[in-house]
Amino acid sequence: MAYAKITRPQLIAGIRRQNVKVSAPAVSKWFSTTTELKAVHAFAAARVCRVDPEWLAMGVGTMQRHDGNPEKLPARRLALIQAYGSLPDDVRAPIRALIETLATAHSKSYREWSEREGERARKRDRELA
Repeated sequence: MAYAKITRPQLIAGIRRQNVKVSAPAVSKWFSTTTELKAVHAFAAARVCRVDPEWLAMGVGTMQRHDGNPEKLPARRLALIQAYGSLPDDVRAPIRALIETLATAHSKSYREWSEREGERARKRDRELA
């Protein structure tokens, strides 16, 4: 937020102006714990702070966002973004949830957890047999 030169209340207001629900206590947790940002919050906060969302959410890449020139986006990606943006909020919500679920399922920590749980289940099955 120092880079963006905004306060927490300004950040919250900026996120809410994008029709993204967020509470002040949730934002405080982003700064005081290891709480992971949901994708919708990361992108909204990145827009407000004018930083790269990947850097904000994961610490990957550079802090400064790309110039945001849609002409540099691949046509297919731009078409998907525009189609998603044209949908009503009630239709976007399940799509956003699906994307967040898929992103979590492909994260390293989720895979490691899933593998541990699978091994535990196999061990229980062997013990019961």
